Amino acid sequence: MTRFNDISITRKFLIFLGISIVFICALIIIGVMNMLAMSRASNGLYLASSSKSGIFLKLNSGLMDARRAVLDMLSDPSKERLKPHLAAIDAGSKIVDESLKMLFSNKKGLEEDEVSAIEAINPLWNSFKSTRDKEIIPAINTGNYKKAAAIVKTVQKERFNQLKAISNMLIEHERIESADAHGLIEKKLKSSIIWYIVISMLGIASAVLSLSYLSVNTLKRLQSITDGLKKVEGGELGFRIDVRGRDEIGSMASNFNRMTAQIYEDRINQEQAAANLKWLAVENAKKAEDYSNLNNTLLNTQKELV
Repeated sequence: MTRFNDISITRKFLIFLGISIVFICALIIIGVMNMLAMSRASNGLYLASSSKSGIFLKLNSGLMDARRAVLDMLSDPSKERLKPHLAAIDAGSKIVDESLKMLFSNKKGLEEDEVSAIEAINPLWNSFKSTRDKEIIPAINTGNYKKAAAIVKTVQKERFNQLKAISNMLIEHERIESADAHGLIEKKLKSSIIWYIVISMLGIASAVLSLSYLSVNTLKRLQSITDGLKKVEGGELGFRIDVRGRDEIGSMASNFNRMTAQIYEDRINQEQAAANLKWLAVENAKKAEDYSNLNNTLLNTQKELV
């Protein structure tokens, strides 16, 4: 308490202002850092999710194109359409091969069930291509459309359905994973906001309490000086204020005590001087009476002698 009161009022308010500014700056920095961290996490998740989702969708699209190209070739086996059909089959196959190559080269970024699914797709796709290139297309080229259609509608259809099911599973899995990650980010963001609000409220409460303490302490000490002035005004010149601290209010209290002490001393001196004057007046009156009595005695004695 004494050390606190030794600090000047101006410095107290400057200290309070400085602490408030530091706290506000720290709060802003923490908030910005949290927002940046959330933004980086969200961007990273978005990029990773977009990359995988794009590859899965590309894989699914390639499978559909490869299957459709074979069906188109079977429905229109004319020699004029042979090259466009083969080009469409190659394009679809190339998309699937590139997608699988990208996924296998980035296994570390995939989950265990995703890796298992991709490893299951690879042999199915190789079998699908082998049957298509070695059995279906040659049968169409030789005019054996029934054999080609039988293979397309049985073995090849079953393989395609398996490939499509795995591809759709990968897309759905990525959608669920993205939704879960997005929910986790929202949860962390809400938690950060709650902590931000709690810290802000604590800071505001601390600032209010500190300012209240400073104001109450200052007002109490000023009130003690006001009460002292009233008592001195009422004649209690011996009253002294309890000096606590060496700040402006402490200096004011010390000066007040010195002033009242001086007034009290002057009052005593005045009263003593008045008492001395009164005593001298009484003594002088007694001496005058004695002189008057002596004079009367001398006059009476002179009259008797005459």
